[in-house]
Amino acid sequence: MLALICYSSFYKRTMLTEKIKELEAAKAKVEELEQKIVAERAAELTGLPASFGFESVAAFVKAVRAAAGGKPVKRRKVRKAAKKAKKKQQKKKKKTRTGEDHR
Repeated sequence: MLALICYSSFYKRTMLTEKIKELEAAKAKVEELEQKIVAERAAELTGLPASFGFESVAAFVKAVRAAAGGKPVKRRKVRKAAKKAKKKQQKKKKKTRTGEDHR
């Protein structure tokens, strides 16, 4: 009976060890696949302008921006417009508090 208990616990430990080894192998495989994906993505992105017939990356980027609707609005312009609108609101509030707009 003791032999069966010892064998049973040995078998369970062996199974656990095998599962841990399988898990480590799977993790290694996932890491290897991730590295391959990163390398392939970089290669595809590098060749993208040429596949569409552009001579340089700059020309390709320019064409993509033009297709997307032109140049993006710069943040500075957006901030400037926001400040202007805020000042306008503040002036309007000040006028309503002092009663200037009820003349």
